[in-house]
Parts: sequence; structure tokens; C-alpha cells
Amino acid sequence: MKKIISVLTLVFLLVSVFVFSSCDKEQKKENVGGDEKSVDTVGSAETFEFIVIRGDSCAKEVTDAVMLLKNSIEESTGKSVKVSTDYMSKESDAEIIVGKTKRDASKAFAPSEKGYVIDRTDSKIVIKGGTDAYTVDAVNYFIENYLSADGISLKSGEKYEYEYVYPTLKVGDANLNGYNIVDEAGIGSLLISSLAAKMGDTYGYSFDAAENVGEKSIVVTVDAALSGDTYKGYTDGTKIILAGSDARAAAVAFSEFAVQIPENAEEGSVTEISLGFEGKTVPSVAESAGKTKYFAVKTDKDALSYEVGEEMIFDISLMSDTELCSAPLLKWSVSCEGGEAYDGYSAGGSGKIRLKAKMSMPGFAYVTVKACDFDGNDIEDVVSCGAGACAGRKDIKTAVSEPDDWEDFWKKQLERLDEVDPEMLDIEKVSGNSEYNVYDIKVKCLGDPSYTGETYSAIFVSYPKNAEEESLKIHVQFMGAGVRSTETHLQYKEDSICVSVNGHSLPSYMGDDYYSELYETKLKNYAGSKPADTDPSEVYYSYMVMRDLQALRFVKAFMGSDGENLWDGENISVAGMSEGGYQALFTAALDPDVTFCKADVPAMCDKQGITIGRRGSYGPTYESMLYYDTCFFAKRIKCPVQLMVGLGDTVCCPSGITAMYNELTCDKQVTYVQNMGHAYPKAELNQERFEFGEAAK
Repeated sequence: MKKIISVLTLVFLLVSVFVFSSCDKEQKKENVGGDEKSVDTVGSAETFEFIVIRGDSCAKEVTDAVMLLKNSIEESTGKSVKVSTDYMSKESDAEIIVGKTKRDASKAFAPSEKGYVIDRTDSKIVIKGGTDAYTVDAVNYFIENYLSADGISLKSGEKYEYEYVYPTLKVGDANLNGYNIVDEAGIGSLLISSLAAKMGDTYGYSFDAAENVGEKSIVVTVDAALSGDTYKGYTDGTKIILAGSDARAAAVAFSEFAVQIPENAEEGSVTEISLGFEGKTVPSVAESAGKTKYFAVKTDKDALSYEVGEEMIFDISLMSDTELCSAPLLKWSVSCEGGEAYDGYSAGGSGKIRLKAKMSMPGFAYVTVKACDFDGNDIEDVVSCGAGACAGRKDIKTAVSEPDDWEDFWKKQLERLDEVDPEMLDIEKVSGNSEYNVYDIKVKCLGDPSYTGETYSAIFVSYPKNAEEESLKIHVQFMGAGVRSTETHLQYKEDSICVSVNGHSLPSYMGDDYYSELYETKLKNYAGSKPADTDPSEVYYSYMVMRDLQALRFVKAFMGSDGENLWDGENISVAGMSEGGYQALFTAALDPDVTFCKADVPAMCDKQGITIGRRGSYGPTYESMLYYDTCFFAKRIKCPVQLMVGLGDTVCCPSGITAMYNELTCDKQVTYVQNMGHAYPKAELNQERFEFGEAAK
């Protein structure tokens, strides 16, 4: 049956135990019940006295179907149609009753869970499915077959019934309906329950676990006669035997059987499953002591080059250094921005898994894989997989517009800062470095003392001893989210004055307990600690911006011609990771002296992306934070920008960073790292990189 409402929640996807996942919505059936009828059209003079009735409280998909019916009648005939509910309208002579209602005409019909009925008795028309989804299908069928410009062609006394015909599974001559499963190998319930769910949903089969083997049993067993790491599947009379040399191999035999069962079998179809297969697993991850155990990820094409609607294929392998290895189970998930999310378990004896996704909008698909035991517990020394791919990369735009007064807001903020000279409040030379001068400095700044009792900008500065005048660049490193001492991010470079800037007004060298306590008390959730209706000039990030800009103003003066005269007067680079990357980007936007910006997995990018189906990113989302979204700073940056993105990052998600990258009009470069989360790349994980760049516009 042709479907009309394809974008509503009419459907579900069934995920096979070997994993073929898709993030697109697909129709789950076709109408093959009943014969097509050719009837005379009821005269239009009578037709549209009908009122459409639905239940008082019904699912959105049914409400949408009712509105589609109303609109279809009106568009076909030009007549106005009223829609009401059980409670709102008394029963009338001429009604089209949709779905479950309290009307007697509706209650007279009880279609099966996978079916529907369309009936007319006198001037009462009932359109009803066994479920909401089938009610929607019934509405679609009614519109296509009984509605025209001449009116409604369904005559009194006429009824159309549809009953879904389940597909059939066979092994040889045996129908698998009524089979149970006996787990002698101990592969656990996770694999078995996934297959049982598919057998029930797709085929209507009850697929229960049993302790004793019968004539209609699927037996998963360990066969001592099999050589190491091997498995096979065969029949013994009517019984199905899935055997392995150990439980891990038996689980692979189970998956070899299960993968032959279609996840989207056609209605009324017959699928024959082949047995007589055999194979060999790979060495267990338990045999890989002392080696790096991780997942290698490969997509069928460049992971950033997919189109919307194009299938993405992820081939993922469990590795021990450079060798393939296996685990009892692989726990996986697939999720698509703007689409569905799926998860499940697969046998891990082959060490490989293939996952599929498809995007319905520009954005990213995310996949995860973990190595598990048969009970689903993570194997601790295996680095989990977090990978991704993108469709429509260049079409990923910032979700909302910037505030109309964005420019005026930041002009006023900078004017506030200009009223406070970057005066040095305290300086302490740090001993212990024979090649560099190192200073712990506090700089006067604006701030909110309610957090730490202080408002200064805290910085560390290092530069080579005996450096010549005007010979050094300035390099500023901003710290990521959290609470820690300022010196932790200080760098040492032969050609640079290196500056570590703390996002908070904090003293240095206070010990881990001090900073941990602050993080759990006064600075807990500092980024979103103010109420949502707080004036945007008073949120925490407002003063973080002030501290960062003031720190750079101070260093330019302190190291410039009126100070130590070591800065070359030209080169200033800013860098950071996560919240530090965010600080680097807004500093580059607000200080025109910055000549280069490097931001790795930056925070606060396209925070409103969640409103259009994208993943969220680190940082608060309330309206006043729109003034602090990195996307709006990005379009004002003039210096070159270099970005790094983790395709598996769920903290600072790649879609937000991509939206921000697309806002940049300066020279820009971005590197996407496959199978990298909120971190830096690791050479031992063999993470594939994808690089893009554009010149200034």
C-alpha cells in the first residue's frame, strides 16, 4: 500500500543481531489484504456533511493523520470540514470516526494488532487500526481509494479489512515457528534476546529459551570434537545445531545463523536459511597481555564526504597492536543527528563488526563499540570505539541567528574593560629553571567576587633568559574546563614568551585538595551557575572573557617597548583545548592583535543546535548565552584559524564545531580525527585523519 505520511512516527526499524543499522525511517509493511473495489461515487451534494471525530487523547501520529484527512477532503472538494473529539462533539448522523473512540460505531470493530478496518454503515464511516500506526495506514488507504473530487466513494454497507501477513522462516522443509532455543554453551541472554525480539516483531514467532532439547530446538553448544577456535552450523533431524569449540566460537555460529534472517522481510515472503556453514574465530583479546587493545575504524569512503540520504558503512575491527583479536561480545550503538538511535550486541568471535547509518539532514552519525564478556560487562583494558561520519558537511549551519544587539553588547563590554588598566597586582619569580625566566603574576581586572573572593586575572609567563630585544613571539595557552593551578598549562619555547592564563581568579600552588573543593563548591557548574534570566553581561563567561583579554593586554605592555621590550611587536598566537579552545577563539575575535589561533575540540559551538536535532555541546544553553556562542565570534576573526575535531567527541560535538568552521571567513584549516573523543590523538590507536582548508573570503 502506498504510504503518504512517511515523515511521521509510523515506523520502527528492526536491528539484526549481526547489526545492519540505519538511521532513516522506512515503511514496515505494504497493504496486500483484500481486493481492489470499483464502486460508484456517492453524490457530492451529500458527501461533505461529515464531521471528522477522533479520540479525546490520541497519539500525535493519529492527530496528524486526522488533519491530513481533513486537508485532503478540503483540497479535493473545496468544502470545509470540521474536526472534533468524543468529548467536544455530541454524536451526529454523519461522522468519519478515526481510531479508538467512545463512539459505538467505533467500538463495534476490533481489528488485529497488525490490521485495520474501513467501514460505512449508513452515514457513519469508521477508520480504525489495531494500533496507532495501522490507523494511520488506514487513513492513507481511505484517502487514496475512497476520496476524489466527486466525494467519498465508500457506500453504505461496504467494508474493507486489511490483515498483515507475516513472512515465514524455513530451514529445509521445517518452519521455524514454534522453535525454542537451548543455550548449552552459555553465550548468555543478550544475543539470544536480540534475535528473539526480531523473530517476534518481524515474523510473529515466539522464540523462547528452554532447558531441554526437543525436536524443534535451536541448540547452541560447545563441541569438544571441534578443533580450536572453530565453529559450524548444521541440522540433526529437525533440530538446528550451532556449535563451537568454545563458547566464543559457538556465539559466532549463532550469529552466522542469525545474520541470515532478514531484518525487513517483505510481507508474506518466505526466507530459507542455509546451514552447513563452518569457520574459524580469531585469537581472544584475553591472550593479548601487554599489548594495546583498541578498535580500528574504516568507512567505505572519506568519512566527511557523504551526502544526505547516502548509506554510511563502518567496518570496525578489534585489534591487539596490529593483529586482529576477538571478544565474547561486541556492544554497539548507532545514532544519527535528526534521526533514530539503535544499540545491541553482536558475537565478537570474528573480531569484526559492520555498522550502517544514513542521515536525513546535514550532520553527523555516531557509532560506538565496546568489547564485553557474555554478561555485557566491559573488558576493561580495551579502548572503546567512538567514531563518526558526516553528511552534507558544508551545509551544516548555525542553528539560530545571533542576537540583534550582539555588536553593541560586546562594544559595551570592551568599554567596561577599558576602564580598568591592566595593572600588575602581584608578581613572584618562580625558581628552578636555569634556561627560562618564569613568573606567577596577578593582573587587575573586572570580575564577580562571589565565586573565589577575587577578581584578578591569573597568569604564568615564561621566556628564555638572555633573549634579545624584540626577538620573541607571544604565545598564549588557555586552560580547559575545570579548576586547577595556572602553571599546569605553561609551556617553554625558545622563540616565544609563553603565557598560561587561568579562566578563574585563583592563586597558584595550592594543592589538589584546594582546587577540588572549589570545583565541588563555589565553582561547581560555574559555566551555568547563574539563573537563566541573568543579564548576559553578568554571567560567568562574561568575566572569563574579561580576564583573558586583560591578561593579553598586560603581556603586550609588560613585554612590549614600554616594558621588557622582548616582544617582536607583531606575532601573537592563542591556543587551547575544549573550554581553552573556546577562550582562544573569542580572544582572537575580540583582540585584533592576535595573528594565529589554534583551537582543539573547542566548546560552546552552536549551542542551540540541539533545537534542530543535533547533539548538544559543552556549556549552558539558555538564551543569554547566545552572546557567548563561538559561532558568532568566529565570523569576526581575521587571523588564520586551525581546528581539531574528534569524530567520536560527545562533549564538544563535531556538528557544532563544523557549524562554527563554516562561519569563519579567515584563512582556516580543520582536521577531523576518526575514533577520537574529547581528547588528543594517540599514535598507538592508528586514528585516520581528514583535513580541509580554505583561504580567507
